[in-house]
Amino acid sequence: MTIKTFTLLVAHGSRDERWKQPFQALIQRIKRTSPHALVELCYMEMTTPTADDILANVDVSHLTHLQILPIFMAAGAHVAHEIEEMKRSIAQRFPHLSVDVLPPIGEHPLVQEAFETIILKSL
Repeated sequence: MTIKTFTLLVAHGSRDERWKQPFQALIQRIKRTSPHALVELCYMEMTTPTADDILANVDVSHLTHLQILPIFMAAGAHVAHEIEEMKRSIAQRFPHLSVDVLPPIGEHPLVQEAFETIILKSL
């Protein structure tokens, strides 16, 4: 069986529509660069689309794996509680899927390096 992975990017959310712009630009660039990638962006709270909105529009029957990638700087209460609950809910709704939560993107060495570079250039 071929593993087909769907990646769900999860950002926090805000009532301010301007806040969503960099995230929307990011997902558009990803889809333009990798048009066959199975990836979508959702928000944890205060705005849409939610994970439920996204999953209502995705045919998960041919998928075997779903990974949740928090677009957060670091693990904290939201990752430990809300995103873990999101994982449990998805796994319960779609028992044929293996569901994993990846470390928050801000903890990735490349992101840390980018921050360091930007900060050092501003000094």
